[in-house]
Amino acid sequence: MNSGGGLYRRPGRKYNSTELARRRRDEEWFYQLGTEFQRLSAQVRLGFGATGISRRSWCPNVDLVETEDALVLTAELAGVDPESVVLHYVPDRHSIVIRGNRMPAGGASSCRCHQLEVLFGEFEREIALPDVSVDREGIRGSSSHGMLTVSIPKKVEEVTRRTIPVTENGGDRP
Repeated sequence: MNSGGGLYRRPGRKYNSTELARRRRDEEWFYQLGTEFQRLSAQVRLGFGATGISRRSWCPNVDLVETEDALVLTAELAGVDPESVVLHYVPDRHSIVIRGNRMPAGGASSCRCHQLEVLFGEFEREIALPDVSVDREGIRGSSSHGMLTVSIPKKVEEVTRRTIPVTENGGDRP
């Protein structure tokens, strides 16, 4: 016979309401812990925007595609003044760095906000380029309708054909 005092009423045993209340309290604590964890996770994902503790910097979405003669990088920069965007090519890391600043909508006016999901502030994004020789001097950026397009031309390298001599080893060396 199980003497563990379960939640179920057993024949010949009195209903243990104290134990049932304790177990429900324990289960409720576990449920509240899970709910609190979900709330904190959402705040981390949203950058504490709802609590006003701080707003994380945002990071624009980026596409990088390769054509026959260039790499083309496209970044979503809606609401960013093209004059505030700075592009750098970093040769030692073979990457492009995009920096800028998106100002909050409506400026610094005091308003009663009901929902804030559009992040703002300074951003920086470094995009590693594939192992392709690029023409550093030919890199160009343009902005249209909130989309930044960076064209990174490939460097045309002449491939010279050469014959590689094959020698015969006496079998004692690899």
